[in-house]
Amino acid sequence: MVVVVDTCSLHRLVEYYLPLDKEGKLVPLFERLFFSREIIMTESVFWECSRMSKGIITTKLPFLKTKAAKDLLVKPDFFPPEAKLQRIVNENFTIKAKYDSLSPEQRLAQSEAYQQSGDFSILQCAYMEKKGMAGSLFGDDLRVLTDESSAENDSKCFKKIPACCQFLGAETINIREYLEIITDGKIELIIKG
Repeated sequence: MVVVVDTCSLHRLVEYYLPLDKEGKLVPLFERLFFSREIIMTESVFWECSRMSKGIITTKLPFLKTKAAKDLLVKPDFFPPEAKLQRIVNENFTIKAKYDSLSPEQRLAQSEAYQQSGDFSILQCAYMEKKGMAGSLFGDDLRVLTDESSAENDSKCFKKIPACCQFLGAETINIREYLEIITDGKIELIIKG
């Protein structure tokens, strides 16, 4: 299984799980999985991680700041612009009432900002993999690692990652489920020390 990771799940990892990992097993595990390309990160997600909560994610996962790690990030220009994906974003990923209440200029600005976000970069990976356009980057079993809920609980015009993934037919997994898998069901032992 390969996962493309979001900022929310990494924030949950460093805030809730790493402090309980007294023996320090999770950071080396994540580092190994990152460098073996079992964890994929987009450049947009990396920049979000480096800015969130004064860079706590990149501070607690220092391997992410290395040149070798940055070379593995999926860059925005990795996938060509896809007109069908743009239509899907505008027609299916928006919260219609909020989006339609905006002026055309505001809608354009919101769409452009969204297309620069970590969320969009993750969904772009899922879309390209589903369409068979990602080459061998993800293997056969790509999942989106996210701790977001599907519920809209903010003022954004775009749906959350799980709702968009459901539309695309892409599987999601949360950090707790992922930790259970990568530790062979031993996450409770690791976080209890």
